[in-house]
Amino acid sequence: METPINTRTEQIGMALGEYLARGDEKFEIINGKVMPSMPTLAYHNSLIHMIYSRLFMYFLLQQMVTGKARIEATIIQPARSNRNWVKGSYTPDVSVYLGTRLADYTAATPDWRERPFELIPDITIEVLSPTDQPQDIVKKIDAYLQLGVREVVIVDAKTRHATRYLPGAEPVATAADSPDAALTFDDLLPGFALPLTELFDISE
Repeated sequence: METPINTRTEQIGMALGEYLARGDEKFEIINGKVMPSMPTLAYHNSLIHMIYSRLFMYFLLQQMVTGKARIEATIIQPARSNRNWVKGSYTPDVSVYLGTRLADYTAATPDWRERPFELIPDITIEVLSPTDQPQDIVKKIDAYLQLGVREVVIVDAKTRHATRYLPGAEPVATAADSPDAALTFDDLLPGFALPLTELFDISE
């Protein structure tokens, strides 16, 4: 259920102090609504970990592309006039920052250790949970793309599909039983490929 958030001086969102004080809660702020996040199931967590691990090894072992992968890293969207006012917040299951963007951000943000990330990822990956509602997923995809995410991937273990969303393009869904079906990112991560059967058939 979506719970309207409190508004102050007609602003959408909440003060950063209030946001951090609610650290024992799991939620995102999308389109001005607090969206509670449900606990993850073991299989869901295993899928997230495999995707993250493969991305981590990709950046570690190859030299064509530099970048960093993060797992369940919270990202906030501060108000333009006040970085201590949180307009939106998101916690992608896996996020990817290409090049030196993350290092540049931390170097330019002295208090980055005390705040959620304010840097929009290049790639976000969401693994669907049984409780996820289609309308909520659509809102999140739209929010990511509007913020400047270059590619959004939705992984659906129930249907054994991975669907890619890019700005200005139609979604592309790949079924695990398709020939050579794999999670790929074309020019963003050249050479990266995680076979979908290997992903969905994970045993631990």
